Amino acid sequence: PFFSSISGKPKQIFKMSSGGACVLQRYLNQILHDFDAASSVRK
Repeated sequence: PFFSSISGKPKQIFKMSSGGACVLQRYLNQILHDFDAASSVRK
């Protein structure tokens, strides 16, 4: 069902995946920021 929905609406899937990438990027940036803060506190 997943692949058939992809072939049916490629533009919508692309929008969703690019939006997910933005969220993932923000999430990773937050993790890196927290990690830097924690490591600087430890020093």
